[in-house]
Amino acid sequence: MFKLKFKTFIFAFLVIFCLLNIFVNDVQAISLLHKKNTPQVKVDPIYSFKIYNDFPGKIETDISQFTEKRQVYGKAVISPDKSKIGFIAEYFYPNQHQASSRIFVNHLLSNDTSFYSDQQIGKIIDSNAYKRNPPIAAEIGFDGQQREYFKAFSIVDWSVGSDKLLFKETDGEFLRGIWSTSIWVFDCNTGTSRNLEEARKAVLYFWKTYKKLDLSELRWDITPLGWDKNNHDQIIFKAYGYNNDGKTFLGLWTINANAERTKLISLEEKDIEIGQYGIELLKTEPLILTKKVKKRKKIISFSPIFSVLKIGYPLYKIISPMF
Repeated sequence: MFKLKFKTFIFAFLVIFCLLNIFVNDVQAISLLHKKNTPQVKVDPIYSFKIYNDFPGKIETDISQFTEKRQVYGKAVISPDKSKIGFIAEYFYPNQHQASSRIFVNHLLSNDTSFYSDQQIGKIIDSNAYKRNPPIAAEIGFDGQQREYFKAFSIVDWSVGSDKLLFKETDGEFLRGIWSTSIWVFDCNTGTSRNLEEARKAVLYFWKTYKKLDLSELRWDITPLGWDKNNHDQIIFKAYGYNNDGKTFLGLWTINANAERTKLISLEEKDIEIGQYGIELLKTEPLILTKKVKKRKKIISFSPIFSVLKIGYPLYKIISPMF
């Protein structure tokens, strides 16, 4: 009696074991097959645009990134007509601990982009911004500067007509920061860049002549804010000096793109309308979505039962004589 009950127990155990084993394997196989055969759709990224020079005077190249990478590309700044982009490339040389810079202007589309959608323009810019080896608009720091020194460009803004790119040069030391800033303009019609040295010269001349203060003996600098919104050929910039308490305001100034005239607007800080014309591209990452499929009717399979009989019965026959 005991022997019969034990055989029955063994046979039942084998049946349950085989059923569980087959069930788990079938579930895994079905899930893998379902995952493999589930249709998926890739959704293209969505492109949009935002104002680039939204905080006039605050755009500055991050000097700390030079020591982390040998070459760094800046943001691609798009012209108002969305036909051109300007971008910066910064180069770091660890042996001399120096940094130099280039600015590129890439003409991607015709001047008339009205027949393109924002999505099409965004896709073209995203795909080709850094890939077509555009001509160098300007470069600095490649003529053997001193150790520990850097020269870096930063884009300020495009002009309202998309024909000029305003940018600045900052020179300094890694350990002591920025020493001086210069204003540059790239003219797309002539393909040339110009350093508007007259801006700094005008500030020096005014304070030395009218205020008897020689700024060449002191530490001072300028900051270009952007294009004058009411006079599109004029560039607005601030001048200030350094002292133990921080900065001393040295005037709000304007200079035209050809450096033909520099003018003092005010010796007191005042609000002035700055044009905001350049834009930058915003991109959402592409998504992969799963298509919704209709549920199929469940089909009952008798394969587990046959498998149990096929595997369990021979095992029972082998084990039973042992008891």
